[in-house]
Amino acid sequence: GKVGTLYASRSEGEGVLGEVFAHARQDGRETVIHAERARQVVDPDTGARFLVFEDGYRYDGRPGRLDWRVTRFDRHGMRLSTGGGGTVEREREGRPLGALWAAGGPADLAEIQWRLSMPVMALVLTLLAVPLAKAEPRDGRYGKLLTAVLVFVAYFQLLTSARGWLEAGTVPAALGLWWVHALGLAAAALWTRRRFGAAPGRRWYRPWGSG
Repeated sequence: GKVGTLYASRSEGEGVLGEVFAHARQDGRETVIHAERARQVVDPDTGARFLVFEDGYRYDGRPGRLDWRVTRFDRHGMRLSTGGGGTVEREREGRPLGALWAAGGPADLAEIQWRLSMPVMALVLTLLAVPLAKAEPRDGRYGKLLTAVLVFVAYFQLLTSARGWLEAGTVPAALGLWWVHALGLAAAALWTRRRFGAAPGRRWYRPWGSG
């Protein structure tokens, strides 16, 4: 498959990215890669671009099913998707925010909200990781990892769909992609409450001397 979307939490210089998530979709199957680092390599003969991931895991499966395959790797390469959106879409991706705001079209606003959504998604995923870290012992190591991957895939797919609806004018710009993040925050709050129970301030204590 080809890498469709890439997210990295930091740049380590000289084209090396750190703490990388990559997502690809092919024939109804999802592939998610989580690696410590990744670097871009260009084939000198064909000019094709590849990402070489180092020290990570690859998850393959179908959304809604639990029979995902988990593969541990030291090095793993995937071809970068060239995309099929044409010159206009590539030019829009390279425009500064001010130019996109001035244009004001649905696709321009969708691009603005998409860029702003990346750090917001990282924050929401961090909040979702809090209850996930308190997994039950019976969940097992790979059970926790699989849950994290499914959460990431569901979040990203919903965000991608919302972007398409915004570009098509199906949803208003005021709603845009923000409702997806609101659902993520609500899920994080409910999941945290379920994992940790009531807040400490809600506990009841018996007064001294009571039976």
